[in-house]
Amino acid sequence: MKSKLLTVFKFVFSFSAVRLGLIITGFLFYFSTVFYRPEGLRSEGEGTAIDILHLIHQKSVDIRMVHRGYVAPDDRIVLLTVDENSLQWLGRWPWSRDIMANVVEKVMEFNIKAIGFDIVFPESEKTDLYQSLEKIKSLPGISPQVENTILSELKRADKDRILGETIAKHSERIVTGGYFDTDVHVYYPYQSVCFDYLRKQSHEYKFLEGDQALSLVLDSLANEPPEFVHQFLSYQFKRIDFKIRRDLKGLPDNVLSDRVFDAQQLYCTQFLAGTDDTLDEFKNIWPNVQKAYPDFSETPFEDFVSSFQTLFDIPNQTLAAERWWLNVPDISEGAAYFASFNAYPDKDGVVRRAYLVTRYSDQFIPSLALKLHMLTQEKGLLVNIDQDPIRGRGKSIKGLDLTNSETGEVELSLPADRSGRVLINYHGPKYTYPHLSAGELFSRDGKAKVAQWDGHETRETKIDLKEYLQDKILLFGATAVGIFDLRVTPFSEDFPGLETHANALDNILNSDFLVHHSLEPLYMPFTLLALGVFLSLALARLGAIWGFFTAIFTALVIYLVDRFYFFASGYIIAVALPLLLTLIMYMAMTAYKYLTEERKKKELKGTFAKYVSPAIVDEILKSPENLQLGGRKIFMSVLFSDVRGFTTISEKLDPQQLTHILNTYLTPMTRLVFKNKGTLDKYMGDAIMAFFGAPITYDNHAEMACRCALDMMSELKKIQTDFETKGLPLIDIGIGINSGEMNAGNMGSDIVRSYTVMGDSVNLGSRLEGINKQYGTHIIISEFTLKEIGDKFVTREIDSVRVKGKLLPVRIHELMNTKEAATDDQRKLSENFDAALQLYYKAEFDAAMSAFTKCLDINPDDDSSKLYINRCSEFLEVPPPKDWDGVFEMKSK
Repeated sequence: MKSKLLTVFKFVFSFSAVRLGLIITGFLFYFSTVFYRPEGLRSEGEGTAIDILHLIHQKSVDIRMVHRGYVAPDDRIVLLTVDENSLQWLGRWPWSRDIMANVVEKVMEFNIKAIGFDIVFPESEKTDLYQSLEKIKSLPGISPQVENTILSELKRADKDRILGETIAKHSERIVTGGYFDTDVHVYYPYQSVCFDYLRKQSHEYKFLEGDQALSLVLDSLANEPPEFVHQFLSYQFKRIDFKIRRDLKGLPDNVLSDRVFDAQQLYCTQFLAGTDDTLDEFKNIWPNVQKAYPDFSETPFEDFVSSFQTLFDIPNQTLAAERWWLNVPDISEGAAYFASFNAYPDKDGVVRRAYLVTRYSDQFIPSLALKLHMLTQEKGLLVNIDQDPIRGRGKSIKGLDLTNSETGEVELSLPADRSGRVLINYHGPKYTYPHLSAGELFSRDGKAKVAQWDGHETRETKIDLKEYLQDKILLFGATAVGIFDLRVTPFSEDFPGLETHANALDNILNSDFLVHHSLEPLYMPFTLLALGVFLSLALARLGAIWGFFTAIFTALVIYLVDRFYFFASGYIIAVALPLLLTLIMYMAMTAYKYLTEERKKKELKGTFAKYVSPAIVDEILKSPENLQLGGRKIFMSVLFSDVRGFTTISEKLDPQQLTHILNTYLTPMTRLVFKNKGTLDKYMGDAIMAFFGAPITYDNHAEMACRCALDMMSELKKIQTDFETKGLPLIDIGIGINSGEMNAGNMGSDIVRSYTVMGDSVNLGSRLEGINKQYGTHIIISEFTLKEIGDKFVTREIDSVRVKGKLLPVRIHELMNTKEAATDDQRKLSENFDAALQLYYKAEFDAAMSAFTKCLDINPDDDSSKLYINRCSEFLEVPPPKDWDGVFEMKSK
């Protein structure tokens, strides 16, 4: 015992400042290796600390850029601005399209090289005069002479046409702009075939396809689906279009188009998945496909679906646009070149990077800066797509190359990352590039003022427009504060968005990008290791004052090497790592030596806190908080599903088969619970319990539970087909759904607990699942759930029952389908059954029996109708008591 205590005593008191320095070095060495890992390859526990390091690194880049200061910009770039001065000259924003046409005509007089629009006109401008003339033109009895006069005036009043004709006239020198919404849909990679085809049918795609400087895309992983897939998709898209326009007739065309597009995108998220309502339809036409396409003549439909899902299981990591906001057709039709002008800030809101390309289906749309470079320098763009080496699957951008437009040879490889982004090398603060107010173009003497930063202050200079604008590249956009096109950049929090494009254009024109050194991830960790060993030995031997000067000298050397070698050469090095190592080691080792000299253990914490931020200490040392037991009452929905007769089935199977069946069934069903925002409570053998509306609360929990149930039934059909093919026993399920107040929370012991729900409403949901067997149904919901879902689904009331242990009866309903997907037979059956049930409740059993018999004409296999026919027959022989209320007593659970 004494020897053990002596060993511990020696270890504690032999702990030295050198050992502390080496431990810190080890930590920084490890964090540096994680720092260079791609975000998707970090473990969950590493995220926060590394995010902080990356933020420190980004801020250090900002500081270095600001400290470097102003760099002379390319004098070919001029900003044509909608500023406060031009608003006084030409009126408030937005300007009429004829004014914009005048601006374009005027600037073209000065022989500019090109102009790029950081402005879009997504809505038509129809003046009151234009609309009035349209009404007059439609009046009966208008003479040809008057009609010609009206047509002439309409032409003059059509502002969109005026601007469109002006752009068409000068199209070879104009790049029009637009912006996009990013694709936020969650879908399987193979469903991108549907999305890509949908976008290829859009007018946006057709417009973008007409660009005279299209990018050439080399995709080594490209697969083209069979023609009949596109034919099937085309048919489904047309059907959705017809249904939406029929059901929502009367809405404006643009609203209808948006609704159609949204519905078509929703279909794409279900394409060939378990939720795809058209899967059976596709299967039914499969024999015709096999006849028309010999390559598939021997392929079963299920094998085709499986192979299709595998072949196209290639996630695309590039930035994708969902929809574009483009100029109205009257303006865009005459344009020859188009670009995007979206801006994407980092997590802290600062715009440091620019996306050079954006994917739309199989097209890659250049940014405004890149497109202006391609136009003015007569370059093509080659986009190389290859397997993503970072994530190991999927594809991303391998390279962006500018090519000679005549020979196609690569002349410049742009230093973009796998997403197509580059770091913007800002040349200075606002007004680094000359600002020419649009209103100045119309000066009578041909003179104008430009405002530009000269390295010390912003100055206005008088210029001759014709001489100054000769062969210039113009960026046309808003800089007025009230128009709110301002960005946060390293230089300013109110930086004109237009000027971010100018900096990116300058970088491309002159190849002065900021890039990461390719060897940095390999060398930096070992540089930190060597630096840490040096500082550990040096600071351990030196006193506080000499140690301080050593740390300052080390930091200064690091700064100077980066400032005058790496940063001056355009390399962004993570100097924050060695500087942070130097700072932490100096403070930690100084504190340690001070505390060990004083030999007061209590003062150790106090002194250490003076040198190291408590927030950092807490982040490293704190333990995860234990979850507290407890709960709350929430109005939510619960779903129970159970395999019918599974006990009997399981007795006939060996353990391996039983495990396979359960896994094959439970896996997709669980995915559907998650897909519909549900929470899996537990598995009870073959049964599933799930709830909706907790722990994250949302209003449409009942709707999501019902959609989940319908999705489960669709998925069950696929499972049944699969089991039949493999010779496994067929399974069937029943589902019960109830909505009401439930107790939700972490329940259990201090050792084991789980988040679950309890209460009478939960018990009722369980009972409803079992009731399915008596009525021959698959999905039964309570009256409380029906109240929550409204008219979004087709249902029918099945009965009014009093479950065991309850006094009050509950009306139960069969969930048949969604309103939009329901068949005519389902709707008729619902209506006829409800009418028959009302006769039954009124004790008109003869009439009710006849009505239920008509239900069998619609669906001969409807067990619920058969049940009620038997009941009516029994009541006709033995009438119920006079106080009979139609409630059926459930004798079992």
